[in-house]
Amino acid sequence: MLFFLLILIELPVSPGTGRVTQVEPLTVALEPADRDSYLLGAGDILTVTVEGGSSLISVQTGLMPQAVCTVGSDGDLSVSGLGSIPVIGLSLNEAEADLAILARRYFPGMRVGLSLLQPRLIRVRASGMVQTPGVYPMYSLQRVSDLLELCGGLVFPASRRGWMYFDADSTRVDLMTDPASHAPVSDPLVRDGAVIVMDVCVDPVIILRPSAFSVQGDIASEAAQAWDVGQGMPLADLLETVGGAGSGVDLTRSVHRADGVEQQLWTGEGLAEIEVHGGDTLLFADIADSVSVGGAVAHPRAIAWRPSFSVFDYVNAAGGAIPGASTGDIALYRDGERISRGGDTPGLRPEPGDVVQVPYSWVSRNKDAITLLGSIVSIVALIYSLSN
Repeated sequence: MLFFLLILIELPVSPGTGRVTQVEPLTVALEPADRDSYLLGAGDILTVTVEGGSSLISVQTGLMPQAVCTVGSDGDLSVSGLGSIPVIGLSLNEAEADLAILARRYFPGMRVGLSLLQPRLIRVRASGMVQTPGVYPMYSLQRVSDLLELCGGLVFPASRRGWMYFDADSTRVDLMTDPASHAPVSDPLVRDGAVIVMDVCVDPVIILRPSAFSVQGDIASEAAQAWDVGQGMPLADLLETVGGAGSGVDLTRSVHRADGVEQQLWTGEGLAEIEVHGGDTLLFADIADSVSVGGAVAHPRAIAWRPSFSVFDYVNAAGGAIPGASTGDIALYRDGERISRGGDTPGLRPEPGDVVQVPYSWVSRNKDAITLLGSIVSIVALIYSLSN
């Protein structure tokens, strides 16, 4: 009987049973609150500490050495044994000073401390060029960049710049990386009831990552990023502004495209001296991008993808076809499906992740059977000659 009761306790409750499903709390890493700039609001959970401990008299009145208090919906902080003070809109240091004045009114010489135990939950709306617009619950110590993670990030061609509107006021949002500090230019704390609107890039530099290309050659939304460059900037400064090229990028195969002309991002002496302007494209090639070559080649293996390489070039890079290969039946596979065989296949340009298969000729594939058949024929001929 106890076993079945335990099973019933662990079973999930279906909708309509009258019970409320418990919502998991937000689990985020919060930054320390600035005691001079963080403004208290309804829902903030504070810790009140009596320095040196409470006396017998203060304990009898209900004042404990340490107490956890919540700012009420009316904006007041109520501390047992002391009373209430309005704290909404005050900084932590200002609220602590007012609480100290209240404490000395009843207990002269007493010093109290006030600290933020847990920030309040607020509601913020994401709008503009974001994946999933809507209202999201957040902690008051989170920033606009945290909101973008909650709503799925930006959509192409979104800008890293936007606005936060709240209480008939507005604050500029600029998530572009500052080359000097390597931090966002302006990533403000979110405000309760605020609306964050992310702008669209008007004349952006487009950054593409070919590993995210679809089979049809179209660019997937997560593969393309748009970045504002203003009147243009050197390639080195742009890479610092966008936070670097990213991990797993092969700069020796990455190119800059402008007005139909391609230029390698990396030269024998280092990063190329390129001035990047709006409308230009940077095509970053991942180290993981490769084309697999198998079958009747000298060295079957995965070969780093190069945009200018054809199927024929990949076969040569794998050591070339070996004797017995059927070079007229070379096949190209993409996502497990054969998209070409024979004919013009050697001249095609594979995409990252494609597979080039060089088949063996019929004679090579069946040489064992042919050898066995030849042996049988020889034996039969020998027996026939002996019988005659």
